[in-house]
Amino acid sequence: MKKILGIALLFVASLFATVSAHAQTPVPVYRYFNGFDHFYTQNYNELRGGNGVYNYEGIAYYVYSSQASGSTLLYRLWKNGVHLYTTSATDAQNFCLYNGWYPETSVGYVYTTPQTGTKPVYVYANGDFIFYTTNWNELGGGGQGYTYTGIAFYTPY
Repeated sequence: MKKILGIALLFVASLFATVSAHAQTPVPVYRYFNGFDHFYTQNYNELRGGNGVYNYEGIAYYVYSSQASGSTLLYRLWKNGVHLYTTSATDAQNFCLYNGWYPETSVGYVYTTPQTGTKPVYVYANGDFIFYTTNWNELGGGGQGYTYTGIAFYTPY
């Protein structure tokens, strides 16, 4: 009887964890491009649809504004007019300490592993320029000077 009760409690706890992980409403992250650098922000007012330098390209993916169960922060770094995004606090710190990058802000919370209801965000590199998209058909295995480097993170949808 204790074993059945324990299993039942574990099942209820796992259901609660799943519900709490997705209880928040994801918010859009807006994508901009200035001819070489892609810029991503959940704050539409940061560039207001473009600022004369960046052109608005639409919603890139979604994030949580605050931490959901199992999610991690997506950091935005800047160096010489180029932006870099990482889910690793260690990488963000090392890029800033040893490679001349500057921390700008965080974009929101995403997942580093697939979760129910999430979508992969593919990452491409073209030298120092990085491009993120949920649409595999946009660049597929690479193109337009970009090389496919893998899945950067998973976005709540």
